[in-house]
Amino acid sequence: MIKGQQESLAKLYADALTNIAKDSDLLDETESQCNELLETIFTNHDLVAFFEGPHIVTKDKHDFIDKCFTPFIVKHLSNLLHLLIDRGRSTHIRDVLEEIVYIIEEKKHVKVAEVKSAIPLNDKQKFSLLMALTNKLKNPFYLTFTIDPELIAGIEFSTKDILIDGTIRGHLNRIQNNLEELGV
Repeated sequence: MIKGQQESLAKLYADALTNIAKDSDLLDETESQCNELLETIFTNHDLVAFFEGPHIVTKDKHDFIDKCFTPFIVKHLSNLLHLLIDRGRSTHIRDVLEEIVYIIEEKKHVKVAEVKSAIPLNDKQKFSLLMALTNKLKNPFYLTFTIDPELIAGIEFSTKDILIDGTIRGHLNRIQNNLEELGV
């Protein structure tokens, strides 16, 4: 499946779930739990391999969800995880959860953005960055932070429609592209 189809599929599931959450007046709780699931599952390589691995039988995935997640998450989110597994789409869980968060934040007029840095940022730096971005772009943001040592130094900020690359890697790439255009 190509990237565009994956995004479309994620959006369909996310739209349906956010409508259920809105009708149940559970948008905030759903958003919070999606973020917790994203952090729990996708920061653990073993869990990613478990959910995305074709060698793991569907029943084991369902049992894991029932035992580890269902008691702690809203019913419609648990049902969604089971549905994705039943339909053989467990590799799309991350995309769907991220799209749910994005849609809920959009409904609250808060944009979801990712900040990548070469080294971890402390709380003061994160807050300063959040305030600067909010003031400069005239929009409140929900920021997720990831570390990418390949950036060398600096920060990369991205939303679905904005990319601000202030990294050394980005500068080096632009220099390389300019030199290639000049035939050097």
